[in-house]
Amino acid sequence: MSDPQLAARALQHSRRSGPNSLERRLQELFPSLLFTGDGSFWKFLPRLGRNKNPDFVLPGPHPDSIFRDASVAVEVFGSYWHGEAKTGKSVVEHELETVAAWNDVGFKCLVVWEPEFKDERRMIKRIEEFLARAPSS
Repeated sequence: MSDPQLAARALQHSRRSGPNSLERRLQELFPSLLFTGDGSFWKFLPRLGRNKNPDFVLPGPHPDSIFRDASVAVEVFGSYWHGEAKTGKSVVEHELETVAAWNDVGFKCLVVWEPEFKDERRMIKRIEEFLARAPSS
């Protein structure tokens, strides 16, 4: 994917006014996570060489700035936009690269894939375990 294509896609994504159906479901299940897929929070990720906004963050403890000291990101990856045909990488490689990029800037990151929503109980357990291990904000 060329840089102009990536820029156009990022711009289109940043203009979303709200969460998609998967993100809405995750938000219902985990109201402590703040939806940021609308472009309300961006971070430069050197490993990726670009700014990226996670779908969700666990807000930091400061009421005056909920993003201050935030260090937990949750990404919801749809099979289409995050599949090999769009990213040019295997889903495993794409996930590992994303998690490593967030780790590089001090964030713990969990990627939740679209097919995981089919076994919601298992997905909930996985997210709860991740959040239990996450740094206290």
